[in-house]
Amino acid sequence: MLAFCLANCIDKLYLHNGYLRDKCPKRRQKVFFIHLLQLRPSKQLLEIAASVGRPIKVSSTAKTGPKIVAFVGETILLPCITTINSEVPTVEWTKEGLFPNTAFLYRDGCETFEMKNPVFQYRTNLIRHKLHDGNLSMVISNVQLNDSGNYRCAIRRNRKKKIITRLELFVGTLTQSVVLYLSFPPLWRSAQASHFGLGFPKDSDEGVRSAQILL
Repeated sequence: MLAFCLANCIDKLYLHNGYLRDKCPKRRQKVFFIHLLQLRPSKQLLEIAASVGRPIKVSSTAKTGPKIVAFVGETILLPCITTINSEVPTVEWTKEGLFPNTAFLYRDGCETFEMKNPVFQYRTNLIRHKLHDGNLSMVISNVQLNDSGNYRCAIRRNRKKKIITRLELFVGTLTQSVVLYLSFPPLWRSAQASHFGLGFPKDSDEGVRSAQILL
């Protein structure tokens, strides 16, 4: 029972029993092994173990956020604002069509990397000093074309999941234009005009023509 609970109840043991003082999951697991042999079956522990496997209740007051438009290589912000009454809950950003679909997971005071999709590795983050103000917005750096899609911001508390925001991101490439200025000597222009029967406006700039090329 305890071995089964290890993989699933570590967060609840941190909250209920107070054995684990470090807030980051990787370090908490190391401390958990030290205290594992000291645990004795108790009503509280049995209740925690019994809760494993219960379905997570999902509620939604999600607002449809603005459609975000970005260009490849930019750094953008996907907005998500809510009300935080006490401690910052688990914050989960996901993207439709990915497996795993996690773009960023914030839990127990730090990021959880294990569930993050590799395409977002080192490119997504939260504004940590704004979390207590209810600002759960996610930053994506070096935006790529395949980042386009539907995103969802949600929070988790006590096995209850609440969807805060849904929004759509469009990513495109920036088209650059270059203007080339070509100068033709007056004598050359006169000779070409005479040979081909062409004429130039009298009020035009002497020998200057421009062309626009899209790259």
